[in-house]
Amino acid sequence: MCQWVQVPCIIFIQVSPTADLTKAELPKLASQWNSSATQVFFDGNKNVHFTVRSKDDLPKEIRGKAFWTKCPEFSESIYELQAEGRFHAIEYINNGTTNKWYWIYYNQNIKRFWTSATLKIIQPEVLGLGNSKAPQLEPQDQQRVHAVSESISSQEEAGPS
Repeated sequence: MCQWVQVPCIIFIQVSPTADLTKAELPKLASQWNSSATQVFFDGNKNVHFTVRSKDDLPKEIRGKAFWTKCPEFSESIYELQAEGRFHAIEYINNGTTNKWYWIYYNQNIKRFWTSATLKIIQPEVLGLGNSKAPQLEPQDQQRVHAVSESISSQEEAGPS
C-alpha cells in the first residue's frame, strides 16, 4: 500500500551493483551526485508542483535505502522509502543552493507531484538516505574507505622514503 496516496501499488526494486569507492574518489563523485538532484525552486513555504525524474538515475550512495517504484495509478515512477511500516514518496531535490531529500505527495486533480520547503527530511541519514556530503556506504564500502584512509594516513606520517 502506498500510504501517501492511499491506493494499491505494486513495488519493483531495482538494485545496482556495489561501487568500488575509495576516500579519494568521494569528492570526485560529489559533483556527479549534485547534478543528479531534481531542480525545484521554493516560494517561501508554498506548495510547489514539479515534474519528478524520469528514470532511476541516483547513485546508490545517494539513494541509500530508497527504491525506485512504479505505481499503476500514475504515469511517473518515483523513489520511495519504507519507514515505520509505511511507504513514503521522496525526491532528492536541488532548491537552488543545496541538495536535500524531501517528502513528496501526489495531487490527483492535476496529476502532478508536489512538495514544499517545510517537507525537507531533517535527518536523512537516520532513514538510510545519503547526500553528497554524507553518502550512504554499504559495510564493505565503509571498510574499504576506512582501510584506504588509514593507509594514506600511515604513508603521510612516515614521510618520504
